[in-house]
Amino acid sequence: MPIELMEAWEPRIWVLDGKREHFSLLELRSRRDGAGSFDPWFEEDVAKRDETDLLEKLNVADRRQNPWRIKTLQKLVEPQSETYAADIRRFNDFLAQRNESLSIQAIKDYRETLTMSGLKGSTLNKIYQAIVKAVDLTLDQTQVSRSLARDIKAEIRRAWPRAHTPKRLNEEQQLSDKEIAKMRLGLERKKALILEVFLSTGARISEVLSVRWKSIECTKKVCYISIKGKGNRWRTVFIKPNLFNELREVFQCPELLICKSNGGGYSREHITRMFSKESKSILGRKISPHNFRHYVARRLIKEISLAKLAEYLGHADVKTTVDYYSDRLAKPEEIFRNL
Repeated sequence: MPIELMEAWEPRIWVLDGKREHFSLLELRSRRDGAGSFDPWFEEDVAKRDETDLLEKLNVADRRQNPWRIKTLQKLVEPQSETYAADIRRFNDFLAQRNESLSIQAIKDYRETLTMSGLKGSTLNKIYQAIVKAVDLTLDQTQVSRSLARDIKAEIRRAWPRAHTPKRLNEEQQLSDKEIAKMRLGLERKKALILEVFLSTGARISEVLSVRWKSIECTKKVCYISIKGKGNRWRTVFIKPNLFNELREVFQCPELLICKSNGGGYSREHITRMFSKESKSILGRKISPHNFRHYVARRLIKEISLAKLAEYLGHADVKTTVDYYSDRLAKPEEIFRNL
């Protein structure tokens, strides 16, 4: 029988060449072979002992058929999200058609099959997210340790390299100066002030809604706001003191920069619905508060470097900023002007 996962992590006393040793099976690290499965040979200092006897005692002779070192699994658990669930059903059907158990190699084979069918990189990335989610659910049911779950997901990342898909803004995501002017004039005071915060900071919706008074420091010319963004990374954005003072006067929040009349915070969904409804009325089309972030970025890219813009927007990698906002292709007149 394949060795159970929990057994693999349990430290035991093993008798090797007449000597008593205390370690868990998985402390004898395995390495990947060229076929993508696990090589059942151990570290050199252990392998110098009687490998045949060791393999027999640990009952891992079938590890190649069970590369995750867990009891054989025939399918992944389907996530609740219908979009992800459909992807996982197709993956499980792939396993069933090939009469295979769940393994890293099976995931690699599935990706190769999808790639050869001509799927776009963005679609492959979505299926990858679905598989990672389903693996999390599946491992939860097997009660594996966190460290082993991390190892397995690291193997999946290597088996399924993410496709790079440049993220370009379409016309619907871009706002013109005239549209911003209309929004400023058409919104009631509170909503207009929230708009101004988005246009000053270029921050994400959740970032703006979580700003507290204690995270703001003002001088005569500028107010500095410390924002905690994606990946728990902190950065500083700015608003003008007159906007800061008007926010305090109008909202009168005990803790938050922007709040409801009872002092509680707005939800992301509420703000999204609010601007969607208002923009439909004022501009004739629905927009999201995230469109304000794009508007700020498109204006700032003309004034500051890509590195500074990436820092201000909270992008972990300047490459994200380039993909979204930079016109990377040179125009003929730009080339000829400098030759």
